[in-house]
Amino acid sequence: MKWVVGWTLLGLAPVDGSAGVDPLSWVETPAASGAFTAAVTNAFDGIGVAQADDWTLEAEAGDRLTARIEAAVGSSRPRLRLLNPSGQTVASADGETSGVAEFYNAPLAAPGTYRVRVYTDNQVSDYRLRVDVARGPTLEVEPNNSATEANLPDPTLLAGSYRLRVAGVLTTNDTAGDWFDLGLLDPGNAIAAELFTGPYSTLQTDDPTVSILRDNHVDPVFSANTNFTFVVTVRGVYSVRVTSTAHRDLLARYFLTLTITDDVPPSVVDLTLPENGTTATSIINAFTVTFSEPMDIVSANDLAHYSLSHAGPDNLFGTADDVVYPLLPPNYLSGTNVVFALGDGPLQPGACRFTIAATVTDRAGNPLTPALTWNFSIERLGMFQFENRANDTPATATSLSLTPANTPDGSFQPGASVGAGNSPYFVAAGLFNGDAILDLAVANFGSDNVSIFLGNGDATFQPATNFPAANGPL
Repeated sequence: MKWVVGWTLLGLAPVDGSAGVDPLSWVETPAASGAFTAAVTNAFDGIGVAQADDWTLEAEAGDRLTARIEAAVGSSRPRLRLLNPSGQTVASADGETSGVAEFYNAPLAAPGTYRVRVYTDNQVSDYRLRVDVARGPTLEVEPNNSATEANLPDPTLLAGSYRLRVAGVLTTNDTAGDWFDLGLLDPGNAIAAELFTGPYSTLQTDDPTVSILRDNHVDPVFSANTNFTFVVTVRGVYSVRVTSTAHRDLLARYFLTLTITDDVPPSVVDLTLPENGTTATSIINAFTVTFSEPMDIVSANDLAHYSLSHAGPDNLFGTADDVVYPLLPPNYLSGTNVVFALGDGPLQPGACRFTIAATVTDRAGNPLTPALTWNFSIERLGMFQFENRANDTPATATSLSLTPANTPDGSFQPGASVGAGNSPYFVAAGLFNGDAILDLAVANFGSDNVSIFLGNGDATFQPATNFPAANGPL
């Protein structure tokens, strides 16, 4: 027999449910937040996956799911699985002797019916199960017990600000609380914090404390157990911590909304290309742009905002022979550094220019100020040659000579290829047709023949004439 936990305004009331597979009963809390929660209490009917309890839910593509089971008997070591509509396991966790198993923030890639499956391979026990689904907000992920482990919530861009929304839980043993990374903030930025517990949480309204911390310090610069607005006065990397000394539990849910107001435009504070206006001998296949603050993820990854070009043979920009170097997507997620790689580098000798348009923005939508134009030149280091941009075949090979020619000066131009037999092993030169022009003979180990290439007298050869030979000629 399963007992489905139904939410009430004052607690949890058991409702008789059917055996086998049962749907979870959901509440959205706060209303219209996109954060849903369900909870059940039950007992394992037996040992093994054949005795599993399956709890179902209807999901949309892009939803994310967190689940935690707490068994009364720790040695039951509960198993927790998430099955997609095709019956494949997409997330799993196995409990230890604490009787707890949990997984966090599992992505639900396709719409349909998912199953949260629980069972034991060791010992029957009563258990409690909580399942959270986010359709927009960020789900807290453990461990997040310090600034270095802080979760990075997904931002929503607003006019002149951005918003972070997080659904979290302070379980019984979560004495360190939950930490969330705000990134680098400037003086004048403001943090507005709203914490909601509501009737479906064991936390009381004044139980949780929200603290603001800076630069990995453990002592907060501000704390409150009510909603507040904090104005930044010192530039630094900020975190938010949610803690509670009372009523921590499997169902101690909270919903945190952080709105950061930011009217300070971003700028470029460092660039690992050669200094503006200088000449360097560097071999450049990648470089890093450091902004003054974290950037909007979509904007920072949009290659339309960036351009890297070479002036071409006339050494002038804006003319027909300019060469544009394609950049690979930087895959920026957080922080202030955006790393670019060249799709077909390295940069060739000559005048180069890198630009960033003012259309790239920070998390609050402030445009880059000023836009960046960076001019520099690349030259060879003494007699060392640069790899060219396309040298994947013999015909496009990079010459090791600075002035390649056919003259006998120790330099070579790329040579032409001629087809021989299978596994050509050795080559010999000789006068095979008596015309005083050097010819070539190639022993083909794999095809048991010899290829003769008659010379044309201009460093080219006629197609091969093949003659049979014994096995494996050398």
